[in-house]
Amino acid sequence: IFAEFAYLKDILLDAGYHRYEISNFCRSGTSSIHNRVYRNMENYIGFGPSASSFSRLDGLEGLDKLEFGTLDKSMKAIRWTNTTNLVDYLKGNRKDTTKTVLMTEKDILIESFFLKLRTDEGLDNIKAYESILVPHYQEIIKKYTEEGFFLNDPYKLILSDQGMDVSNTIITDLLKEV
Repeated sequence: IFAEFAYLKDILLDAGYHRYEISNFCRSGTSSIHNRVYRNMENYIGFGPSASSFSRLDGLEGLDKLEFGTLDKSMKAIRWTNTTNLVDYLKGNRKDTTKTVLMTEKDILIESFFLKLRTDEGLDNIKAYESILVPHYQEIIKKYTEEGFFLNDPYKLILSDQGMDVSNTIITDLLKEV
């Protein structure tokens, strides 16, 4: 499968497209607004069967009315998914409660780390993620930079094209918990 992706990637790059995420390409100066919102963990609402939604809980009132149950103060965000059943969805039974995830600050940090690292913008403040990284993360980053998997940028941690191809391994090596 990787050979097929590499072939497709070459076609897109030769046609003037830019790789702005692990598996997404765009023309210069453009990208998917939906993907950027998702990767930056901004609030969004999904409409239709199987659609997902995400909301940070800062200052939001009345979420209990959306049938999420009692939310304690450690919960900082919520992700929920609509039912896959079209009939149920059209009857107003939209939420699949088995796929609701309440997220702590740590959960948000972990997700933010791997979502941002998977983009051409990368991470601009690696220190903000120290609590979730392995103790020797700086050595790992240095090794991967020397091997060409990270761009040599003094202000950001950005995967190279080659790094995007093996991002799961890199992320697994850097995070304490996966």
